[in-house]
Amino acid sequence: MHVLSRIRRDERGVTLIELLATMAIGLVVLFAVLGLMTTMVRSSASSRGREQAVREGRTALDRIGQELRLASCPYSGSAVISGDGSSVSYYVERPQGDYTLAPVVERHTLTYTATTQRLVLTVSTGTGVPPTWSATPTRQSTVGSRLALVGTTPFFQYLSYDSPTAPDTSLIATSPLGASDLPNVAQVRVTFNALPDYGDATAAGSRFESTVVLRTDDPTDEDNTPQC
Repeated sequence: MHVLSRIRRDERGVTLIELLATMAIGLVVLFAVLGLMTTMVRSSASSRGREQAVREGRTALDRIGQELRLASCPYSGSAVISGDGSSVSYYVERPQGDYTLAPVVERHTLTYTATTQRLVLTVSTGTGVPPTWSATPTRQSTVGSRLALVGTTPFFQYLSYDSPTAPDTSLIATSPLGASDLPNVAQVRVTFNALPDYGDATAAGSRFESTVVLRTDDPTDEDNTPQC
């Protein structure tokens, strides 16, 4: 009997208190692992979002620069037709296949809409001199999306030279541009914040700023006044 009693005591198993304590420790370890995994996933998403924002921001900035450098002067006056903080329109001359024919004059307009965070290019073909623009755009395309303003800084800003013989420039304060300001526009400054499609948009966004020199501003000319 003494031997059987001792065997029974050795096989008594785990008490309820021991089982609860073990479960509590297991839950603590589990929550710690889940918290670490969540942090790693968020960090990875933020990093991917930042890379994506930088890539798409650079693409948008390159396209904006290419577009603005197309601005030309088919007539005397100014390459820029109109401009304000969210939109700029300018002349573009397109040569035809038959070089004996006069180039086609187009109006290109870059328009930024804050509510949709999109920058859109609209192209209209003109006829006559001065041109009459078609009511329906010839083509339209999205230059960039998920683009946000940087604080109160306008998307587009316009610069003119302080003096015809000095390299210093100043922002044109008038918005929209007045008729007397248009011939003086030599450069266009673009500022925006590229936001990612995923991750923390406020933390992963990337700021871009570039000043585009228009073709009418000839760097080799001693008189740096825009020439048309």
